[in-house]
Amino acid sequence: MSNLDSINICFCSDKNLIRYIKVVIKSIQRSNPSYDFNFHIIRDFEQHEDYDDLVEYIKKFSNLKLTEYKSEWSYEYKGMYHIPSSASMLRILIPELINEERILYLDVDLVVNIDIKELYQTNTGETGIAMVTDGAGDSGNTGVMVLDIKKLRENKFTKFCIEQNNKKPDCDGRIINKYLNKKYEILPSKYNVLQYMLNARLSKLAKYNNNFIFHFTDRHKPWKYSENFKRRKNRRKFHFLWYSAKNYIHK
Repeated sequence: MSNLDSINICFCSDKNLIRYIKVVIKSIQRSNPSYDFNFHIIRDFEQHEDYDDLVEYIKKFSNLKLTEYKSEWSYEYKGMYHIPSSASMLRILIPELINEERILYLDVDLVVNIDIKELYQTNTGETGIAMVTDGAGDSGNTGVMVLDIKKLRENKFTKFCIEQNNKKPDCDGRIINKYLNKKYEILPSKYNVLQYMLNARLSKLAKYNNNFIFHFTDRHKPWKYSENFKRRKNRRKFHFLWYSAKNYIHK
């Protein structure tokens, strides 16, 4: 597999969420069976059985490659209430760890239901980042980002973000948006459909014609409920998307 031909995708995780990366990868395989992928996984732990399982899964497929990184966020962390782990901050270190020209960063609470190549080739502009606007404001949602690694290095992205956090500790999303200062390439919303924006209405998802990346942005993650859980239906209206990916068997 040539690096020039493969699509580079990065995940960052602690040991508690590492198992859910396999679900994202399965959703990618289902929607993109003909592409080669290099999955870059940055983790903040040594070893874990869930990680071993993920590694073995990737090894099964000739069009998938794994590049591993072990790193830690060694600065103060002030995350959001539903994100207790500092592993989310590791995305700030991507330009210093990964030696590729371009990276598609994905959160672990996503389902990819779209041809990913067009997204991967998106222009990233002067700041080196393209993403979907987060709601009605000017900030972008950092759960899906196309990253121009060379541009981010030229702009000293990692250094800027660490300095900002040292001045006033914050979550990765707000720090990255400080770097951007509202100057990022805006992606169509289909590339990061934010669950909270749909107000539990399946009809709002229908407009994407089954062509989207769905992001489970609230704290009621689908893996917290069994597939056949009957209560709290408004919270769970989109969970079938996650279970569909989880149950997918790629041949």
